[in-house]
Amino acid sequence: MKSPIIFLILVFMGISSQAQVDLDRRYWVFGRNSLLGFDKGGVTTIGTQPMDATNGSACYSNKNGALVFSVGAYGLYNHITEQQITVPIKALDAIIIPKNSEETLFYIIAINRNGEVRVAEYNTETNAYVLDSRVLLMNSAQHLTAVKHCFLDAYWLITSDVEDKFHTFLVKPDEISEGVVSQTGGFRTITGDMRSSFDGTMLAVSNYTESWVELYGVDKSCGNISFIRRLGKLDPDDDRPLSVCFAPNDKSLYVAWGYQQSRVTQYPIDAPGTIYHAFSYPQNINSLEIAYDDKMYIGVHENGNLSRRIHAIANPNSISGGNRVTLDAIQAANFTNIGWEFPNFIQNHTGGYCNGQTALWTALGEEYYICDLEKETTVLDAGKGFKKYKWTPTGDTTQWIIVSDLGEYIVIVDAFNGCQGEDRTVVKRRCDLEYHIPNAFTPNADGRNDLFRVNGENIESATLHIYNRWGEKFFEGSEWDGNNAQNGVYFYTVTIKGFVKKVAATYNETGTIHLLR
Repeated sequence: MKSPIIFLILVFMGISSQAQVDLDRRYWVFGRNSLLGFDKGGVTTIGTQPMDATNGSACYSNKNGALVFSVGAYGLYNHITEQQITVPIKALDAIIIPKNSEETLFYIIAINRNGEVRVAEYNTETNAYVLDSRVLLMNSAQHLTAVKHCFLDAYWLITSDVEDKFHTFLVKPDEISEGVVSQTGGFRTITGDMRSSFDGTMLAVSNYTESWVELYGVDKSCGNISFIRRLGKLDPDDDRPLSVCFAPNDKSLYVAWGYQQSRVTQYPIDAPGTIYHAFSYPQNINSLEIAYDDKMYIGVHENGNLSRRIHAIANPNSISGGNRVTLDAIQAANFTNIGWEFPNFIQNHTGGYCNGQTALWTALGEEYYICDLEKETTVLDAGKGFKKYKWTPTGDTTQWIIVSDLGEYIVIVDAFNGCQGEDRTVVKRRCDLEYHIPNAFTPNADGRNDLFRVNGENIESATLHIYNRWGEKFFEGSEWDGNNAQNGVYFYTVTIKGFVKKVAATYNETGTIHLLR
């Protein structure tokens, strides 16, 4: 009736998803009066909009590549960049995470000027904006990123405090979990940048004041952050790294170094210690970002001010200094300025797989069986050793539950190490087989007793074989309508399948059937 409950670690091996630049990066709304649109051929739209901030912007384009809305430090703007709401959070950084597949409900998560990570919910259909009273984290270190969970319909929101700890929060459509804390050691206040790779498995962090860049690993199943290495410098005088950005294929990381005289260097991920020069500029390099056209765009200073010019690296996937830099790739006189930072985006390219990581599960078994007609019950057990349990649809929070209703049941478990797993099972009807076989039928189309078949309850299948008086089989099926047969007596054999006490049972019967018209 029930498979033994065991504790499994499922490892998805040999399944990978190619990191890529998706349609969510098609539109950029950022800076002061800055709006860009991209296709695979380059920039397609340059326009203005009323956003008035040099950082803290985020925007969201849907699965079809249409701009849904954007947020800045002071306002929320619709798809045609009309201001809808003056938001109460004056954001240092923000990110937008969808709550439903229709892309009408969203979380807007931002860090305010006090370093608090705050959450708001926004409905694009009703224009309703609700700021949650909950503070996810105090004393955050200025930056947010979010990556898709490797198998749940959820995202990991990643930030850090001003000491040595990362905090990751599992953002699900109906709730945001308590944070998973990863103490990495040596980590201090971020005043530069924090960016995740496109596949969500890596995190790059720069510290502008202390002049270092570090690479971390992200466990997308559990939310843990682990230190990989601190990056070297091409020149000992390289300092003040302000921006970091992964190449679209995640095989290298770009870092913008320098105050006044600046440079961009490239670090192949699989070649520690190897550094290439990619781009130099006589003034500050403020921001690096990949757009939908697969190019890397570079925001800079000009004459001591934030510039209206944006430069581009046309082929950021290229390794070993083979990058082509296009100066003034974008130049628009109607930009007030570009801003210190380009907008923030979620990273959701996982394909639903863990890409070699381990996922925490309990094995409930695919199916359970009861005879609900007899008011039977069964026990669903998620196994011992978890910190929390949550069952759907019952709402129970215990290790095991007793159920009497048919249908699907889901359990989500939280482990003590911060991992979360999900399993599901189905409770189906399986009552005892009962049957009887008639000895005559009257196929006269009066709607009564027109077919010869096995009658009863809980019959899984019944296969009839009909023979004439010479022993020749002329029919096989589940029911015989007597067509093209004369009145008389016919021989049959039948195989009947069902369950008795939840165990599969097969019965073979023989006899005669009288056809009467």
